Amino acid sequence: MNGGSSTMRGTKGTVVIGGPSKSTLGNSSAAMKLILDNAKQVEKPPPNPIKKEGWMEKRGHKRKNWTKRWFVLKKNCIEYYKSTTTKIPQGIIILDGAKISKDVGEKNLKEIRSERKDENCFLIRTRTGIDYLCRGYTDKDMSEWMLAIRIRLMELDGQIIKPPDRALSSLVEECSAAVSDYRKSFRERPKGVDEYDGNKLFGVNLDVYMFSRSSSIDCPAIITSAVENIYATGLREEGIFRLSASAEEIARLKEAYDLGHYISHKNLSPHTSACLLKLYFRELPDPLLTFKLYPRWLRILLFKDEASKLEKVRELISALPVLNRNIASIVFKLMYAIAQNVAENKMTSVNLSVTVAQTLMRPRSDDPTVGLVDAGKVGELVKWMIDSYKDIWETKRIPPPVPTRAGRGGLTITSQQSAERTGNLSKSMGSLILTQQV
Repeated sequence: MNGGSSTMRGTKGTVVIGGPSKSTLGNSSAAMKLILDNAKQVEKPPPNPIKKEGWMEKRGHKRKNWTKRWFVLKKNCIEYYKSTTTKIPQGIIILDGAKISKDVGEKNLKEIRSERKDENCFLIRTRTGIDYLCRGYTDKDMSEWMLAIRIRLMELDGQIIKPPDRALSSLVEECSAAVSDYRKSFRERPKGVDEYDGNKLFGVNLDVYMFSRSSSIDCPAIITSAVENIYATGLREEGIFRLSASAEEIARLKEAYDLGHYISHKNLSPHTSACLLKLYFRELPDPLLTFKLYPRWLRILLFKDEASKLEKVRELISALPVLNRNIASIVFKLMYAIAQNVAENKMTSVNLSVTVAQTLMRPRSDDPTVGLVDAGKVGELVKWMIDSYKDIWETKRIPPPVPTRAGRGGLTITSQQSAERTGNLSKSMGSLILTQQV
């Protein structure tokens, strides 16, 4: 306080609250300008933008009566009003640390059933334990409100974050061909890309999804995020890829992914990441190792010597689309790393093949019995590919197989021809000398 004026110091300046000081007493306009200029420097509170708004019913805490209220979902709370024109809310539901569920509790369920209000109800429970029972006018209303609130809770919890510039490209680049070239592999617009909404992730073919993405993204973020989390916390986790996670949590995360959100796996259980990864691969319309190559994959088992198997599996890897090839390298490297920790996680390559084989490779048939007939062969092949990861992906040179009787061995392939056949894959595996085309 000085000369009839008081000041308040903010983070970006000083605001004059009282009258002018002696130096500005003779010039009231200058004093007013000083007040206004300093007031502009005070930090304004951050905006709380509206995420969703609409009518719902809310059950009172004391009288237990249902009242119609105008709900407004904001950044960190839900406000509810008597009408759309009311300025002051009737109440505020703090969302930080809150939970939302269709399970309203046995006691509430009995009461609302007697009132015939049990349809389209859901419960919001705050961090302090206060319950808010809400009801949409239709099932669609309820679903939309629950989804919007769940997404907001995930944002507050740090699960939904801004996507990085690149989706952990090092996971891909150290395994196989340069991922940045995948767009060059699109000879034409993928089938179905014109009908694609641009957000949905699950149940969408890799080429359609990635064709619509930014060129800075290497592969679907769910793969890199889940794999990173499993490497960080799950390699020694007992039953990884075998034990299930919470079905409700998986459904919630899948829902967020299909809305185009980027999910951080940092605080997720590695079992949750593994289950999401399996679900993603299972729902691909065309599996990772593709329908087209399925019969050829199974024929690999007909070869008895390792060199021939390696030659054939590399041919098929080079025949995969670039995206599939790179993602397969990530998946099998992860499976190999898990199998190396079998003493702690109890997951042998056999156990892993049982849990993931059918999600990576399946026949093009609507008859489920076809897949069951081949299940043993698929599992055996995937188990061998996990065990042979280093020989398949990392070996620079393959020893030539022992030649067979003249006239039955086939043609010799030079290293230059081999490089042409394997394409970009040869960049990561080195020059391959293949001697004997079967």
